[in-house]
Formats: sequence, C-alpha cells, structure tokens
Amino acid sequence: MLTFKCLSDAALHQYIDELSQLRMQVFRDFPYLYDGDAAYEARYLSTYIEAPDSIIVLAFDGAKAVGASTGVPLKHETAEVKLPFLNTVRRTPKPSPE
Repeated sequence: MLTFKCLSDAALHQYIDELSQLRMQVFRDFPYLYDGDAAYEARYLSTYIEAPDSIIVLAFDGAKAVGASTGVPLKHETAEVKLPFLNTVRRTPKPSPE
C-alpha cells in the first residue's frame, strides 16, 4: 500500500539521497534522457531545503520512496531554471474595446 509524506525545510534532509536516486532513475528515461549525478542532485535538492514555501511530497511503498512531486517558488529556484523566464519579453495586454 502506498503512503505519502508532505515535507519541507529541514525534514527533507533525511530523504535527499533517496530522492536523488529516484530523480536520476525517472529522468534517465525518455523524454529527458538525463544521465544524472548524485552530487549534483543533492546540491539541486538543497534548494528545496533552503527555500521558504518549498514542498516535496514523497510516495512510499513500505519504507521505499517510489515517487515524488516537488515545488518551489520560482524566485528561489536555481539560476539555470530561472534563465528562460528572465529572457522572456513581458508584453502588456491591450485594453479591450468597450
């Protein structure tokens, strides 16, 4: 039976290695084809520990993490994640005719 834990801040520390392995396993497949690195994953996931309002929901089958969903406010993301948004031209909508 699956169980779920909603975690944030320091509560994530104990799951970083397991979550790193899970991310590398998932992102190895199409469409990502990412050949992950555990050290990089641990550094990246530290963003979620340090960022206010971050969240990770882990799915467990017994004691083993088998799924995850992550969220962090964009302002706390890494530079590489923010870059595409910073390079987007902001357009002001035209007022609608009345």
